[in-house]
Amino acid sequence: MRSAAAGRLVVPDDPVVPFIEVYAGEEAFQPLGSWLPDGTVEAYRKCPVL
Repeated sequence: MRSAAAGRLVVPDDPVVPFIEVYAGEEAFQPLGSWLPDGTVEAYRKCPVL
């Protein structure tokens, strides 16, 4: 995304929204044995949710 001269954000007509799936809670505990796996915490550090 680029910033226009007037200080407004320019968003394309068809923006691409990245999607990251992470494990937490019951979905994580069953296969991994942890309610909040380290990989989930690291993913949120790298890709903050706004």
